[in-house]
Amino acid sequence: MKKLGIIFDTTANKSKIEKIFKDASNVSLFFIQDIMFDQAFQTPAQDGSLNGSTKAYIEAVSQLKKCGSEQILILTSHQKLTKNYEHATIAKDILKDQVIDILDTKSFGPALEYLASCIQKWLDNNFGYLKIFTLLNLQIDLTSTWMMTKDKKFGITKNPFKKMIRQFVNSYVIQMQTSIAVKHTIYHANKLTKTLYKHIKMYQKFSESVNVYIFSGDEPSGAKALQHELYTIDNTLNIHFYGTMPEVISNIFGHDSFGIFISNYEETII
Repeated sequence: MKKLGIIFDTTANKSKIEKIFKDASNVSLFFIQDIMFDQAFQTPAQDGSLNGSTKAYIEAVSQLKKCGSEQILILTSHQKLTKNYEHATIAKDILKDQVIDILDTKSFGPALEYLASCIQKWLDNNFGYLKIFTLLNLQIDLTSTWMMTKDKKFGITKNPFKKMIRQFVNSYVIQMQTSIAVKHTIYHANKLTKTLYKHIKMYQKFSESVNVYIFSGDEPSGAKALQHELYTIDNTLNIHFYGTMPEVISNIFGHDSFGIFISNYEETII
């Protein structure tokens, strides 16, 4: 297979991903240090400039090509969270380079690490790039990220009754797929674990290769409690504690927020 260059953004855990590819002689990595957030979350950009972010991707492609990469794969965090997908697309248009592929992972950090491990597994199996790219698209569709937050900005409503009881909300459960939306409003803490468990079991109907990665903001107690409660309900679950989510994400959802990433491994191409 042609030498592959992979570009990750700042929600990726650099040390963990470098460890995944430490023995991959045909893979070069680049980590974007510049990030741009969606205005919907009212989070300011670090560089304040569309042009600066686009240049970062152009520079990344240039560096990887100097390392001998013949195919460039860009994996971005959810385009509703960051502008990186947009900037990468503009960079590709400017470069007019057909060897660049861009994928919105529809998630962030833990998903990027999971997809990196999938790529390495497929490389070990001697899969060609086209098959790897097809499988990546499939994996992205088969995964789901759920965020739990107490931040009231996610409960903004015009409904008078919901406004009145908003003070009693325990957490908002937000799903990341094509969009990012509040799927459940939880008023009792014990209902949260049961709600998430139902979603995990839905994935297990289609595959036994389901893994759950739990991550936290600066305060890990909620995430660790969830891990314990899920395991208490079903000790057959493959649950992993990922650790702390990227600061740029906890700034959006709250430093006491936490979440789960559900992966459903599949190699079948229809």
